[in-house]
Amino acid sequence: AAGCGTVAAAGAGALALHLYRQRFNSGGKHGPSATEHKADPGADDYDEQLRRLWGGPGPKHFYATMEEWPKKWPAPHDGKALVTGGTGGIGFYVVKLLAKLGFEVIVPGRPGFEAEDARAMEAVKQAVPGAKVVLPEAKLDLGSFESVRLFAAAMRASYGHLDVLCLNAGRGGSKSDPRDVSVDGHEAVVQVNATGHLLLTAELLPLLRASKAARVISQSSGARHHAKLEKVHDIDGTNAAEFNAFDQYCLSKAGNAIFTKCLNERMVEQGIDNVIAILADPGMSCTGVNFQHDLTKSLLGFIGGLTKVLHNVAGQHAADGALPMVLAAVDPEAQRNDWYTPVGGITGPPKRGDSRKDGTPDKDPLNDDVCPRAMREAFWEQAVAHTRAKL
Repeated sequence: AAGCGTVAAAGAGALALHLYRQRFNSGGKHGPSATEHKADPGADDYDEQLRRLWGGPGPKHFYATMEEWPKKWPAPHDGKALVTGGTGGIGFYVVKLLAKLGFEVIVPGRPGFEAEDARAMEAVKQAVPGAKVVLPEAKLDLGSFESVRLFAAAMRASYGHLDVLCLNAGRGGSKSDPRDVSVDGHEAVVQVNATGHLLLTAELLPLLRASKAARVISQSSGARHHAKLEKVHDIDGTNAAEFNAFDQYCLSKAGNAIFTKCLNERMVEQGIDNVIAILADPGMSCTGVNFQHDLTKSLLGFIGGLTKVLHNVAGQHAADGALPMVLAAVDPEAQRNDWYTPVGGITGPPKRGDSRKDGTPDKDPLNDDVCPRAMREAFWEQAVAHTRAKL
């Protein structure tokens, strides 16, 4: 939505022709399958591959940050971080920077992506000499609660503590997509993006509590400002007449904010002072997820297939989109419910945002007047019922 004014300001006829010529062909696929296996994170030109595929500029801030931040914010001794969705896209750069800071970074692999994931980790090791990155034998599929439990059990058996949990993995959805259902029988977008991560956090809480100071960082997005919050009462999207997969995505991103606030409330109520939850968003990062949305159609109401041009006009590289999440992991001033975002809202270096002033405060579910506790609890209660999580 942030790019709407810029796009609308262009000459209508010339813009329409330009957009049509650059339409993205998904091969008739939707969701993650429309964008998987199109870029190789193990390749030397991965930055450029992403730019060619998804549009937008190259990295502007990431590589300077790779040099500057290790001097300012080195990882704590024996610091351990876990990043979901860390083998490609934004998450790949989160892993790379955390490794550069000195964290041992645990990166769950995906079933069926073994070779690609291994290449991604080798690329991190080449870029960061001495990097400690671990691709566990146990795989993680957030679309399966059993997979989440098995993965977390393997982590508890292998590690004594966890300092940073980056809940970064996610999938998109277009207003034209059918309703996808997970193996657990729940709507897939919300499960992968929100409730699967809630369960993972619950299962890893013993490791987080064993840290001197642990952070749980959820990757939200500006889509949370577009969430239809009345849908918190039906996070499974069971009303077929009203179902819209992009609405589910927006709801899942609002759900990340709701999860952050609800987890903090419970940590405070239980007297747990060393685990805090924080929110990040990557701005208008040029990734395949926006193509899964068919963003210009689902959000802006244009004809479909035009997301690459929106990225060219208003986007930033995935590498720069990784910076708010990493800043959330290392900022010594971070507090519960803080939100990290690009300085420009959609692009730019990262900053700690203010949900009462930045973005669209009257639509931000981080704010109690937008999403009061009763509404948050409605989301939380369904998520706990689906996952049987103990938090």
